[in-house]
Amino acid sequence: MKCPVDETLFILVVKSPYSWLASMAERKYVQTGGLNKRHLKQFVKSKWTGASFADNEVRGEKEFANVMRMRSDKLRSHLKVKGEVKHFEMVKYEDFINGECGGAEGLPA
Repeated sequence: MKCPVDETLFILVVKSPYSWLASMAERKYVQTGGLNKRHLKQFVKSKWTGASFADNEVRGEKEFANVMRMRSDKLRSHLKVKGEVKHFEMVKYEDFINGECGGAEGLPA
């Protein structure tokens, strides 16, 4: 099924930096080289290797100063989509879960 881009709603869901960081630190599926066994303070200061993005495509691996730098790089890449599509919404995960944005009903039709 192909969806025309001009008729597709692109939704970027973002978490608060702290809850995103805590999720990354506790996930077993994230390959962290043992980083997730450290205290959160050590985890956030450790170097991180992750996907490098350009033109909204993964362009290989890149070393980041820390996991938050990687997050910033990913978010910048994702936000570029906003200027390239007709329908774009950014939703805060916490607002969606708490019903502050009306949940799915709060999204445009």
